[in-house]
Amino acid sequence: METKYLLSARNSLPSHEQQAAFGQEQDDKNNEIQLKIAVKLSVTSSSMK
Repeated sequence: METKYLLSARNSLPSHEQQAAFGQEQDDKNNEIQLKIAVKLSVTSSSMK
């Protein structure tokens, strides 16, 4: 019964557990992207002075 529920949950919209796991991966990627943007911004602003 439970495995059936888990399988159907995986096929439907992400469950809270999946979203949490997926969210963690996304956070890591977003942090990398934000770092790159921050570096670009600081380089651009310092070269404009």
